Amino acid sequence: MTEQQAVPPMPPVDPGNHLLSEVPATFSCTPVNGPGGQRLALTIRTQSTTLTVLLVKDDAKRWRDVMTEAIGKMSGLIVPNGAPR
Repeated sequence: MTEQQAVPPMPPVDPGNHLLSEVPATFSCTPVNGPGGQRLALTIRTQSTTLTVLLVKDDAKRWRDVMTEAIGKMSGLIVPNGAPR
């Protein structure tokens, strides 16, 4: 029997991706009707990309809960890059 190697967790952001610099972004949520029924169209737009996902109601609630939990972990403190910590 072979042991499986532990896979290191993926970082939440790719530090080598130059498209991930801080830029203005818009966020919108709109219910839409489609062939599979009603979905929540969640769209994020930046200067370089647009991402839209279509979520059923239960998935939208889970995404809301994950985002709410993550927001609760934020301190609100702004630390500029290169500043001593």
